[in-house]
Amino acid sequence: MKKIAVVFAFMAIGLFSYDAYSQSRYQGEASAGIAFGTGTFSESRIIGETVHGLRFNENFFAGLGLGTHYYLGNNNSDSGMVMPLFFDIRGYYPINTTLTPFASFDIGYGIGLWGIENSGIYFAPSIGLNVEMNWVDSMNFGLSFQSQNFSSNGISIALNAIVFKAGIVF
Repeated sequence: MKKIAVVFAFMAIGLFSYDAYSQSRYQGEASAGIAFGTGTFSESRIIGETVHGLRFNENFFAGLGLGTHYYLGNNNSDSGMVMPLFFDIRGYYPINTTLTPFASFDIGYGIGLWGIENSGIYFAPSIGLNVEMNWVDSMNFGLSFQSQNFSSNGISIALNAIVFKAGIVF
């Protein structure tokens, strides 16, 4: 519960910063990562995501995301793919011109494409570090807890994972 409060505190700082809307600009991100399954239904997965939205100021971003999550399974018959569509909000706390820690929260809906026939709620709170680069706007590195929930015939399961991601911000 404390972790969720910290995420929302970062976001509130960005949202209510002075002159938040006059500095708005487009921001896009493409990221890839690996998720290590945890819990009863521990399914590891390879992740690719893209998020596009508005950077309202140096402290706050909000956008929409689309991902592809390939569930590895134990063999080919257990593998599958889910496409999450989600809303991403992110709070940044710049410490200098090069390094900026952030906290984000993704919430949306995961649609089973193949191998996974069900759909359900998707969420992923994250923390990370944004690093300014010379060859791109910046790169970010993040650690998150991800949960993809499915239900079938009155039975609900959650496929949880710890995720390591790296991305390019443009």
